[in-house]
Amino acid sequence: MEEMLLHTENIDEATAEVEAAGGHILLQLGHNLLVAKVPSYVAKQNSFSQASAHIPSSASVQSLSHANAYWMAREDELKPQPTVQKWTERTAPMAFKREDSDKRFQGESPYSPTMTGKIAFAILAASGPGSLAISDSELQKIESECITGLKFWVNQAQKNVVSLSFYVYYGKATISASNPTSCSSYAACHNVFANPTLQAFGFSTDQTGRDQVAQHIKDRAGADGAFFGFFSKYRQRHFAYAYFGGGPLYMQYSNDGWGSDQIDRVFAHEVGHVFNAPDEYTNCKCSTSYGKGSCTARNSNCKTCTSSQGGCIMDKNDLGNLCQSSKKHIGWC
Repeated sequence: MEEMLLHTENIDEATAEVEAAGGHILLQLGHNLLVAKVPSYVAKQNSFSQASAHIPSSASVQSLSHANAYWMAREDELKPQPTVQKWTERTAPMAFKREDSDKRFQGESPYSPTMTGKIAFAILAASGPGSLAISDSELQKIESECITGLKFWVNQAQKNVVSLSFYVYYGKATISASNPTSCSSYAACHNVFANPTLQAFGFSTDQTGRDQVAQHIKDRAGADGAFFGFFSKYRQRHFAYAYFGGGPLYMQYSNDGWGSDQIDRVFAHEVGHVFNAPDEYTNCKCSTSYGKGSCTARNSNCKTCTSSQGGCIMDKNDLGNLCQSSKKHIGWC
């Protein structure tokens, strides 16, 4: 199987054509690009009637930006990869339980309880003044890292015969907020950049506004669920964290000591949290079950819950392993 970036004017028909040729879709980037895996002979022929590996010069600015981010990710895959390191309490991304409940939704929740089907994801970049600005090339870097992180999950899904693909969207808001000098709480700092970013896109700054963002991108993609993340250079109480059951997630561009070249690994870990997978490196609750519905499991790969811990993205910054308990946590029974 070979990976291809395909441009199309009809996503549904191009998807059907790829699947009929024995391939499958990994990602949809914006409205016109598909990342697909197809049999090698199909890739060589490149004879799709509804899609092409050639990106036309008339493609939109957004499509060209998505394409550049994709090729940046592919180039990074060819570089020597960082040594796998175990998360620690200081260097690990974090996760928090949502304080609200899906019971607040009168209709269907925009959040998917499991990492299955088609999931929409939006990058919301908060570009501040001066050194807090995020350039277009930095936004493409963020997207390229997210593409790699999402591909980890899709490739793992394929190994486990789970249907999964992601729709990726991005938006950048130019805001005037100053960098906070200290963080008395997580929200005290992230609201400084998240709230004006939400307002710039026409959403309210409360939880309802955040839910509406998820609903908007879910509807736009025709997806089964959605989540989004704020990316900025602003001070945060911790460099990366997410909320169980739908996010959002928050990440600093500098990525603490890991650096921007490892956003993909931290981001992939955070995505696990969004879909209810807990940490496995420390302070684990061995008797608590995680997951949604009938697909739940205890945190049996946590270092304090087993004497034979296996490799997993929820324990190390390793884009090569996913343990059995984490699969159940995200709904892969």
